[in-house]
Amino acid sequence: MIHEFDDGRSRTFFCRAALLHDPTALAGSIKKATKTVRKEKIRRTDRKAKAKILTTLIDELAAIA
Repeated sequence: MIHEFDDGRSRTFFCRAALLHDPTALAGSIKKATKTVRKEKIRRTDRKAKAKILTTLIDELAAIA
């Protein structure tokens, strides 16, 4: 998560998500975020947009749990 989606402000959020959520569910969120980035043709360098996509998906995980 940190390598591909960190925008410089999301590290703590991603670390806490890794501690609190099921690894399989997180892997699914990362996979879904990666697909969304490709589908929306977001540049690899646009870390802010990528972080927003993943944090939204992780927030949805928290809402379900």
